[in-house]
Amino acid sequence: MTFKRALRRVLVPVTAVALMGATAVSLGASPEASTIQNGWVQLCAGGGYDAQFDVLPTGKDGFTGETHASAPANSCFWEPVNTYGQNTMIVLSEGDGQYIGTVWYNSDSGIGIGTEGSAGSPTFETW
Repeated sequence: MTFKRALRRVLVPVTAVALMGATAVSLGASPEASTIQNGWVQLCAGGGYDAQFDVLPTGKDGFTGETHASAPANSCFWEPVNTYGQNTMIVLSEGDGQYIGTVWYNSDSGIGIGTEGSAGSPTFETW
């Protein structure tokens, strides 16, 4: 077997694997839609502390009541929240009321919120 043929036997499979890997990386980098059902909010308290949220009313199109829900430490809670197509804020806090952050929500989609970090130094992420 010539050197050229041996090199081709090695390079062809390596190139194919590299191209498949690049494709997988580019596909994985695309933004994903939330897996939460439209009109639902999921709160997961993953930081070892209780977490809660308050959905602020918009006062428009029937959404006039405030929604409050909480999740005990290391658990998840689901709550249907209908904003009647209006954008509104969800305020996140620890169980003792310490502010964590704010996210925008519209019931035309769903949102998942996960708290992290530790009590006194909380963080969150959404999906």
